[in-house]
Amino acid sequence: KIPAWHLFLCEMNVLITYPLLNFLHFCFLVFSYFDWEHLVDISIATPALLFPAVSLLMLAYTNKALSLANLIRSLHAQYKQSHDGAVASQIKGLRFRLGLIRNMQALAVGSMLSCVLAMLSFMFEYQLFGRYLFVASLLLLASSLVITIMEIQMQNNALNVALSDIESPVPLRQG
Repeated sequence: KIPAWHLFLCEMNVLITYPLLNFLHFCFLVFSYFDWEHLVDISIATPALLFPAVSLLMLAYTNKALSLANLIRSLHAQYKQSHDGAVASQIKGLRFRLGLIRNMQALAVGSMLSCVLAMLSFMFEYQLFGRYLFVASLLLLASSLVITIMEIQMQNNALNVALSDIESPVPLRQG
């Protein structure tokens, strides 16, 4: 028995085009081999528990993006004045971090949307589909947190480079 969503994803050829949907498709394939009906009893209130967590994460991600955008603007103004290559390379690194933050936000929004759809599925008594959506929501949230760890490591590496310039010993003047 092949689920309808599997046929839909295969027909739309999203496995090649959209990596996020490819990931979700893989998760749904893995989950389709388990007997979810007897595993856990999930009610409509269970997905609602994720709303505060995802909302706070979205707020934190937005604050990260805004502070990074301000830093990029100030470095851009500095680059226009000095045309320093070091500033240009910093901006390139910040562009990558900004992309990570965008992906973190997209995964968190996907998690929240999946929670809403799971709650609707439970409300209309599509229990099995609601469970799939809830698990997908948890996986999207976990993926967002993994990317957050990567972004935090990049941020710490950048700060360590800046601190190493400060901590390097300054030669004392003889005189």
